[in-house]
Amino acid sequence: METGKMPEQDMLGMVTTIAHELNNVLAVITTHCRFLRECVHDPQLKEDVEQIMGAAVAGEDLVKRIRDLAARRSAAPPAPDGDEPSCH
Repeated sequence: METGKMPEQDMLGMVTTIAHELNNVLAVITTHCRFLRECVHDPQLKEDVEQIMGAAVAGEDLVKRIRDLAARRSAAPPAPDGDEPSCH
């Protein structure tokens, strides 16, 4: 392993943790947007809330894709890192 290079399992764990934390932030935003949808009556503000909600939902989808990718990578057999002989 090269100096300064993070092992893949550690990197996947860090990515999963960051995705989880980002999802927590997005959950707060979507919860507040749902509340504001009910409370705001000004059409421009309603449109602003919908744009914020749309961006937060898109962020949640991105987080889900990142978590799914990390899960697939962690389930895959490790790739040779160049230090071990390869069968090819």
